[in-house]
Amino acid sequence: MKKKKITVPRVVKIAFVTVALFGFLPGCKKDRDENMSPVQHGCRVAYFTTNVRDTSFISYNSNGSVNNVRETDGSVTTYTYANNTVTLNKVGTTGFQFRTIATLNSIGLATNVHMDFNLQGTDFINVAYEYDHDQVSRGIATLANSGFVDTIKFTWQNGNPVSTNESGNISHYEFDLNNPHQAGDYFSLVKLLTGFEVIRPKNLVTSSDQSTFSYTFSPEGRINSITEIPPFGAPITNDFVYECF
Repeated sequence: MKKKKITVPRVVKIAFVTVALFGFLPGCKKDRDENMSPVQHGCRVAYFTTNVRDTSFISYNSNGSVNNVRETDGSVTTYTYANNTVTLNKVGTTGFQFRTIATLNSIGLATNVHMDFNLQGTDFINVAYEYDHDQVSRGIATLANSGFVDTIKFTWQNGNPVSTNESGNISHYEFDLNNPHQAGDYFSLVKLLTGFEVIRPKNLVTSSDQSTFSYTFSPEGRINSITEIPPFGAPITNDFVYECF
């Protein structure tokens, strides 16, 4: 299975909610609490394919929250909801891969995220997030063993995060102000990948530091595909297949 790794330190991957790999999982709408009423209508991603990895199939609960994601290589990521937490467990063909426990606030944004990279829980990253209303302002990450602490700060404009500052390393992000943030865009992919939401932008992201994103749309306005063009290497494309109900 081929995966593209974002070339930033492990702490920053967690702190900016890009914990793993672009093209890993798709996102749709905000995962709903198990006690909410069933979804009445709409469209959601049933499965997606990429040019770099396996096809992923998404199973939903009756209320619209994600139940699990199964990949054609045999790996499964399960989602469990309890009160204000969501837990992801990924098991691959060789066994345990990761476990994530996210604590959410009253509007569904993550205030604390704990991610274990081994079954014993001795190799982990913990990130505490601070907000100004619905805009994340800071993430404080602590690494296991070393106790190393790293902080990333976020700057927002027009309802979008336009830059981050991590120990003086600044990254910039651009948005299409004429199109809204929606299912199939980069941040919805990140949300489903991680099982929680930290960044809730107003608009469609078009670039992340040195990478750019392009989209194709269906006649109904849904995102059919997203392509990342990195500064080095070949473009990575995700194609979505929706189910409507």
